[in-house]
Amino acid sequence: MKNWLIILSLLLSFNAYNQSLVIKEPAFGPNEKLSYIVSYKMKGLMTDLAGIDMEVLDVPGKKKPIYRLKFTVNTLTSWDSYVKIRHAYQTYIDPSTIKPLIMAQDSDVKGEITKAKYTFKYKTKTVNIKVSKSGVPDINKTIPIKTNTYDVVSLIYLSRSLDYDNYKIGQKIPISVAVMERLIDFNIKYMGKEMMKVEGMGTTQCYKVGIVLDRKFIVETDVTFIWLTADDNRVPVLIYTIFKEGRALIELSKYNGLKN
Repeated sequence: MKNWLIILSLLLSFNAYNQSLVIKEPAFGPNEKLSYIVSYKMKGLMTDLAGIDMEVLDVPGKKKPIYRLKFTVNTLTSWDSYVKIRHAYQTYIDPSTIKPLIMAQDSDVKGEITKAKYTFKYKTKTVNIKVSKSGVPDINKTIPIKTNTYDVVSLIYLSRSLDYDNYKIGQKIPISVAVMERLIDFNIKYMGKEMMKVEGMGTTQCYKVGIVLDRKFIVETDVTFIWLTADDNRVPVLIYTIFKEGRALIELSKYNGLKN
């Protein structure tokens, strides 16, 4: 249950690893806010467990634009006595490429505190990772990254700014993400379009994609699906997954400040 951000980012993070990748125009802008409800299958019933909030902020006073991406995951108060989760992530990106500059994590899972900082250096193709966790020695190391490596938060936003109409149904796209002090590779399969009922949007055409892992990581290898609005905003509206701890739905509940 403590890996909600990793789960969500893997589900939303597709189409990023491509040597000819060109970011024409981000599908998001400052002051956008998205909220989600995470439901978990318990005793045969889907039960609301946590909330997710995503926000884009402009960083003032810089020579070139920088966005701060805020991502928080919190269990509902009714569940805090069972499994209290407080994840807070902030990633600073260059909006022209959506590549991360710095990612900072501050998490509390049932009293286990984790603080982390990832500093990306694309000239040397490395990321410096500093992690402090309750009860274990601190981690300070540097690992190699690929040309199009992102962190778990920036990948979510990168995925929203690509043109899925240029992909064939069934096409698989490789991706890499720096997470849990290592680099993870996987594939995403484009699965076409479907009409979905979306909170506040009505019946909406969406892109459907599936995630394909070579081995079990957190989610199962090939039973995860995500739907994004097939418009200029590419809003993630629904995710279904089976992972090691059970089945989950992540559903859009509220949005405002959309760019387009």
